[in-house]
Amino acid sequence: MPASLEACNSLLCATLDSTADGILVVDTKGKIISYNNTFVEMWGISRVILDAQHDNQLLEVVQQQLKQPEEFIKKVKQLYDQPDIESYDDLELKDGRYIERYSRPQRIEGKSVGRAFSFRDITQRKKAEIALQQAHDQLEITIEQRTQELLQANSQLSQEIIERKKVEIALEQAKAELETKVQERTTALSSAIAQLQQQITERLDAQAELEQSLSLLRATLESTTDGIIVVDLLGKVRSFNQKLIEMWCIPESLILSPDDEQTLAFALDPLKNAQKFLSLVTELSEQPNLHSYDLLELNDGRIFEYYSQPQHLKEEIIGRVWSFRDVTERYLAEQALQQTKAELEIRVQERTASLENAIAQLQSEMAERQRTESQLYRSKERFRNLVETISDWVWETDENYRYTYCSPQIYNILGYQPEQVIGKTLFDSMTAQEVWRVANLFSFITENQQPFKNIETTKIHQDGHPVVLERSAVPIFDCDGNFCGYRGIDREITERKQAEGMLRQQALAFENIYDGIIITDNEGHIIDWNPSAERMFGYTKEEVLGKSTEFLHTPEEAAVINQEIVETVQHYGRWTGEIKFIGKNGTTGVCETVFVPVYNDASDQIAVVGVNHDITERKQAEVEMLKALSKEKELNQLKSRFISMASHDFRTPLSAILISSDLLKAYSHKLTEAKKVGHLNQIQASVRRMTLLLDDILWMGKAASGKIDFKPQKVNLEELCQEVLDEIAIADCNKHQFIYKFQAESSLVEMDRKLIQQMLSNLLSNAVKYSPQEGDIKINITCKDGTAIFQVADSGIGIPSSDQARLFDGFQRASNVGNISGTGLGLAIVKNVVDLHRGTIQIDSTEGVRTTITICLPIMYSKDTTK
Repeated sequence: MPASLEACNSLLCATLDSTADGILVVDTKGKIISYNNTFVEMWGISRVILDAQHDNQLLEVVQQQLKQPEEFIKKVKQLYDQPDIESYDDLELKDGRYIERYSRPQRIEGKSVGRAFSFRDITQRKKAEIALQQAHDQLEITIEQRTQELLQANSQLSQEIIERKKVEIALEQAKAELETKVQERTTALSSAIAQLQQQITERLDAQAELEQSLSLLRATLESTTDGIIVVDLLGKVRSFNQKLIEMWCIPESLILSPDDEQTLAFALDPLKNAQKFLSLVTELSEQPNLHSYDLLELNDGRIFEYYSQPQHLKEEIIGRVWSFRDVTERYLAEQALQQTKAELEIRVQERTASLENAIAQLQSEMAERQRTESQLYRSKERFRNLVETISDWVWETDENYRYTYCSPQIYNILGYQPEQVIGKTLFDSMTAQEVWRVANLFSFITENQQPFKNIETTKIHQDGHPVVLERSAVPIFDCDGNFCGYRGIDREITERKQAEGMLRQQALAFENIYDGIIITDNEGHIIDWNPSAERMFGYTKEEVLGKSTEFLHTPEEAAVINQEIVETVQHYGRWTGEIKFIGKNGTTGVCETVFVPVYNDASDQIAVVGVNHDITERKQAEVEMLKALSKEKELNQLKSRFISMASHDFRTPLSAILISSDLLKAYSHKLTEAKKVGHLNQIQASVRRMTLLLDDILWMGKAASGKIDFKPQKVNLEELCQEVLDEIAIADCNKHQFIYKFQAESSLVEMDRKLIQQMLSNLLSNAVKYSPQEGDIKINITCKDGTAIFQVADSGIGIPSSDQARLFDGFQRASNVGNISGTGLGLAIVKNVVDLHRGTIQIDSTEGVRTTITICLPIMYSKDTTK
């Protein structure tokens, strides 16, 4: 059980830290009990303040970030003064963020023991709401402005239509007068021509009169608002007025040129339907006696009205007269009037139909009222019979809330006769505590004379036991709207409340039990599961209701498990076993499960209940234990191998020391000084080799127990590297060629001198050990950009690619070392030194060719790095 509680607590802590909300839990005195990482990051509060567990400093930090800290403090005090209330509000911060705060009391066995606050960053949502509200307000302003503009434009348009109509009437009168004048002038000209033919002798006088008439005609043509052009039967332009040039924008030089085709082409270009007009011109040229009238629509939106008729000289047709008038405004006004007329007709039709519907509805309502009145009496009788026969208690009160009517069912509910209750108030037969509770509950309702529904009250039966009633009522008003009392109904729900209490207890147990409970129907579809099942499998209840449980297992396992469970439950009434499951996030687990059937009163199986106890951690622990046993076995083998290698590595230098010391002791007087020095060097090299071996063993022991001291300090890296190289070279006795290169602006670095010395010693020792004699060993050390780069390259046996993955594990050696002595600790120690300095290591090796090891270490460290 303690392990389960610890696992549950760990799961709760992990859940709090993984949630997007900031969580803070305090007790009733404001002492901080718990918080999560999201809360710390959201408010930027030091953990020192939070770990002090008093909320005074916490409140000061929060106030400094709020725009309205006074309201915040007032709300916090209110929550502390009223520990049982819940609270929800939004907090606006000075940095522009919005945080949603929700607070609810923590209860244990119904008693408030503290309060939990959750904070959620809703800045983006709040900004979106503000932007949406601003856009909405701007849209309403725009709609209002547009509506006013449309109303104003409609008024102006109506006024313009009236004005244009007046102008059109005036133009029509002017046109009629002009046509009369033109006709009179035409008659006068005909008379003048006849007189000219008859009176040759009066030619000069007649010619003068003719010129005067022509001048008057020209002035008349120029003063008209129509564009006029006269052509002969061959289409040659004979005459035109200035208005024509202005309307068609035809250059005067073009219309006076002899090229009539070019003039016609220029006139056709601005027309929307040039081909139709060209066909008309062709038809009129072929039939000169025809008259023509129509409208021309131009590309620029203008509308021209034209009239074409033959030109006669006496009875002979000598040409054709065309007149053009710009009727754009009149045309548009007519179109608008037509549209307005159509809309008006539609509105009249709609209004007529609406009135007809209203009349028909009124007639129907009158007939319905007559039927209603005839049914009212029957309804009253049915109501009286219903009130007296239903199991609920029906009542009425006056404006002072005293009973004026009680149905007979009050006797079955409270044991009183109706006449015993008439005249008493709604609060009679209640305990003093219940009267106080109901009076407070009804005060607002009755003062505002509102209806109420399903309010629970408790009355005392005549024999003394309590009876729980569910009360609903509506206010009664007279025909003048004056309040007359209440009419209501009381239903006894005592047994239902007792059943609800039992169900709540069962539901509480269902919701709080640690094991995941799944309830399915007989077909295996989920009909319910508890929060522990949500925690165990990762799905919410809403996600799984109605689904088969097969999605919790692989298809192969689901078919076998379901068949086995169904058969076992049917035959033995119970199934117990272990089941593998798949969580929502894809993780797998194992649970101990018990399935039992559920029967109804008729002994028919209606559902199956599965109780699942998560044993995933236990199973994992078993697996880890097996792995640990296997690892321990492997470690014992490595230790045995290491002891064997270490014994060999110790025996070899000890033998060399013994031989050299015996030779010096026995033949010292016969040996030359050079040979003596050689034997002494051999002894020193063997001692140094044993010392390195012991240092490696002690290092791995400290590393395993976590007791390695890491003390970075100022170090002359160039001198340190040269010192290590000199020691290795002396021990090597000039068997290899060392190529050393150091490049740096400054050789001073901040590192652990002892660890760097051990790292370099192991790298160079390995390079010497696994390289052939006379082979080159290159050491390049570079300091730049705050990083020290160590590169050691040899031309030795190389490392097989299959062994490179485990080179940094203790006691591991490459498979191609053969009889070369070694413990397998060198690179493991190097890796530990690199990790302590927070650096990186890279191995580039080709078997039988070479090996290059590159290490990058930062030169400077912050203070917390040394922890």
